[in-house]
Amino acid sequence: MRRFKATLVVLLLVCLGPQAFPQQKATLAQQFYVMKLFNPDLKSVGVILTSDNVEKLKTKMARAALANGLKVVYAEISDLHELGDAFSSLVEENHVGFIWIPPDDPVVSTDVAMKYLLKKAVLKGVGTCVPDKKWLASGGALYIGVESGRVRPYFNTRLLEAMGMKVPEKYVGLATAEVQ
Repeated sequence: MRRFKATLVVLLLVCLGPQAFPQQKATLAQQFYVMKLFNPDLKSVGVILTSDNVEKLKTKMARAALANGLKVVYAEISDLHELGDAFSSLVEENHVGFIWIPPDDPVVSTDVAMKYLLKKAVLKGVGTCVPDKKWLASGGALYIGVESGRVRPYFNTRLLEAMGMKVPEKYVGLATAEVQ
């Protein structure tokens, strides 16, 4: 009987594959914590997102920011035409140290927005916490995932150092943005 159960479990895992265990994501609090590790002087994080997503994320973001001693500054947009003004508002008026990119925002998650935000962030010396490895490989500063149940940052060492940030000692030697 025990052998039958073990065989059944193995068969289920093989048949269901990755769908059986969805990809874990780092919580907002974990992401904010890691951003502070890379930029200990961080006081505020900027977020550009559509109005629908502000309401969905506002409470979670406020809790995560409070837990990490940060302030969250929101810039709401309705389409790509407003992206430039939203970025300027966050960086030039509110002096955010990092911009957190929401993973599923219908406007901010587009390729056009990605290219614009990453280029402008580098030019202004602002870190970006990006939603996936694709963004990281395209020029993002930091992606925070979960691997084997542990929070795992992926980062672009050269970019972070160029912006005056330092890779925390415990992460020196980990894979950087060359991750595919």
